[in-house]
Amino acid sequence: MSDIARMLDETAERLLSRHFATAMRGSSESAAALLAETKEAGLDLVLAPEAAGGLDAGTLEASAIAYRWGYHAAPGAIVDLMLLNGLSGVAGLETVSGSAIVLGEGIHVGPGWVRPETAHIVSAPVIGGETSRLLVCARGGEGTLVVAVLDAAGVERRKSMAGEDIVLLDLAAAEPTAIHATGRDFEAFSARAALLTSSAILGGTQRLLEIAIEHANTRKQFGKPLGKFQAIQNMLAEAASEHVVGQAATRAAIAAQDAGALRPLQWQSAKIQCGRAATTVAAAAHQILGAIGFTEEHVLHHYSKRLWGWRDDWGRQAGLEKQVGEAACAHAGGLWPWMVD
Repeated sequence: MSDIARMLDETAERLLSRHFATAMRGSSESAAALLAETKEAGLDLVLAPEAAGGLDAGTLEASAIAYRWGYHAAPGAIVDLMLLNGLSGVAGLETVSGSAIVLGEGIHVGPGWVRPETAHIVSAPVIGGETSRLLVCARGGEGTLVVAVLDAAGVERRKSMAGEDIVLLDLAAAEPTAIHATGRDFEAFSARAALLTSSAILGGTQRLLEIAIEHANTRKQFGKPLGKFQAIQNMLAEAASEHVVGQAATRAAIAAQDAGALRPLQWQSAKIQCGRAATTVAAAAHQILGAIGFTEEHVLHHYSKRLWGWRDDWGRQAGLEKQVGEAACAHAGGLWPWMVD
């Protein structure tokens, strides 16, 4: 971890520790207070260019904030907020307040707005309360990142599994008010989003493992702690191993991206593995804690719900697995040469 990443991690930890008790409950007031303090601390500007008042830092530094957000299961789309501010100053997007961001996977923007022929429903978290516009980040010519700006009036709003505000957008019916070319690479933007989401997942799974281990060591059944039973030990070992593999894959991918040498396989496999870890760790934690983990008073289900949401954000596990499989099958040299190229 770099010195800047360590500083950001410590700042996020202090901020989130103060808000932990109320922010996890997901009330709009506590979420708004957390967002305001996040902006005051400048954590949302880590990816923003210096000209826009940001750090212009890399994915490693931003991942420290995302990890800490996951560790506290904090409300607010910190990954999307950092990405939005990373677009500040380009493509005529000087301000990002009152926005939501959507990755239009498989959507191409050419001379005009190219929409899918059938309904293509995507969701996005609401940033900063009332949403005035939506930004659809799509693939333009030669793999560039293009941002289509849509009016959010009349767009359906719902609650996510974790109780946060989201908007639902049908890309087949969407009509943009403006289209901006950013000059940036769509693949790099998508990869960064996926890796930051993976970091948030890893923070959440780390905390879930700690909760499960503490419970297993203190809760007694048949006269001895749950952790003394081999079935519980095996469950925890499997969950921890999935977490560690996800951690290794994500760290390697982040280092490769910041060095300008990231391959699609690296970020795709990292997001896939972190999705797998989210599933395995949450399942193990709920099995070990039993019914108490589902009660409103316990923190466990707050983590699980956020993990299940992040698992599908910025690249669904099944979709990425399909992409990896298709790329492997298309390589002339076979699977192993493709993996080690």
